[in-house]
Amino acid sequence: MNKKKSLKASGLSLVLCIAMLIGTTFAWFTDSITNTGNKIESGDLKVTLQEWNGTSYVDASSTPIFNYDKWEPGYTDVAAIKIGNAGSLALKYKVDFVSKDKSQEANKLAKAIDVYYLKDGVAPEKMPTNFADLQKKGFVKLGTLPEFLNREDGAATGKIEAQGADFAMIALHMQESAGSEYQNLSVGNGFDIIVNATQLNKETDGFGNPDYDADAKNPVVVSTTTELKNAVAKGGVVKLEDNIQLSQPLAINDKKVEIRLGDKKLSSSGSGNIVNATGTADVTISGGELNTNNSGAAPIFAQDSANVKVEKCNIVAGSKAAYGVVTNGSLSTNTKIVMTDCKIDSPKNYAYYFPAGDITLKNCNVKGAVIISGGDVKIDGGTYTADGFTGQPKIWHKADTISYMQKFSSRDGCGHMGDSILIMDRRSNGYDLKNVSIKNVNFDTQLTLKDGTKATAYAVKYIDYNNKSGASRVNLNLASNKYNNKLADGKDPLMFIGIDGSDINN
Repeated sequence: MNKKKSLKASGLSLVLCIAMLIGTTFAWFTDSITNTGNKIESGDLKVTLQEWNGTSYVDASSTPIFNYDKWEPGYTDVAAIKIGNAGSLALKYKVDFVSKDKSQEANKLAKAIDVYYLKDGVAPEKMPTNFADLQKKGFVKLGTLPEFLNREDGAATGKIEAQGADFAMIALHMQESAGSEYQNLSVGNGFDIIVNATQLNKETDGFGNPDYDADAKNPVVVSTTTELKNAVAKGGVVKLEDNIQLSQPLAINDKKVEIRLGDKKLSSSGSGNIVNATGTADVTISGGELNTNNSGAAPIFAQDSANVKVEKCNIVAGSKAAYGVVTNGSLSTNTKIVMTDCKIDSPKNYAYYFPAGDITLKNCNVKGAVIISGGDVKIDGGTYTADGFTGQPKIWHKADTISYMQKFSSRDGCGHMGDSILIMDRRSNGYDLKNVSIKNVNFDTQLTLKDGTKATAYAVKYIDYNNKSGASRVNLNLASNKYNNKLADGKDPLMFIGIDGSDINN
């Protein structure tokens, strides 16, 4: 009897346990592991130049290595230098001697100075002090100083691993045959020793490709118009050492050229544009200033399949110039222009005129009119300032705008009405205006008119130039822009109309 009761009790307990387990979630054993401290940091490229002062190597970036004023026939001056790589990327370098003085006097004395070079081989404390010892140590004669100055292949080249260094000696020797006619002369105001470094195709990318940086090149340093044109004709990287003024446009056709202006100015005193990029030209311009006041010209002109990139550059088109940057109608449908962090100043004129092309303007500060009538245009960031045109008598509101544009309807013209950005949709005339995106722009559009009064011009004015029936209009996107000046009725300075006077809901 007790067994039966026990069995019944056990069975009841089992049923209750099963009932309690129904709907219960089982706990499973778990584990995890975390990899911490991952970083993505760009490498840096940093070259250093030091000189042996008799006891140690010291920085030579601010004091001249050669600084002697009692040269005489047979005198030799030797300097031990250390070219270092203080960065995290391997580099290749080129040592250039650059003279800013091209006078006849400077060249005369330089012809009597021979240049010798020796890489490694001699401890700096055992540096030779006279010409005979120099020859015994194996110094190589590179030529006379004029031959050495400004030569494109540089005085010496080398490759240095990250945190490594190259050691070398440079010797200048005045020829024994130099006579009395070389007295009281100087090599101008001296010369610069420049070590130009670029990334070495040493590192591999994430796919094990060791040649992803193989195109890194040492720049050719130029300081005259002839040197600049010769370097551009060959292609590659060019660096301005001085301001250069052109008498003719710098024609770049089917070449890959990078022009590093640094803090220098490239200008034009002749006729025409400064840079003409045509064919399949691939052009990069960075730093410095492009400046022209030639009648009807532009600092930058591009057509065909040219690819132009401009970075951190100041572009000035004077009162006689027609444009700051321009493409060339239907000849520029395959042209690409990307401008980043640039300043464009085209007073009372067209800062940009784009009838075609794939155009990107990123964080540019622009003064002058921007005319868009073709292509695919993306404007992002920056400040755009309308400054009208010379002697502007009024603001061109709707009625005046329509009347003015109708004058050009059969002649395919364009008009400068003093606004900041004018978009002319002329698709029936063969211009392929695809998309226009304007975002994150700060607009200043207050003008001072001819009579001295102030009024607000339009920040963006879109005109369906031909109002072609049944055709879809351009995709226009305006987003996150700031309009610092309002129209008389308090509205943002925007206009979207057809040339027949109809309002367009953008």
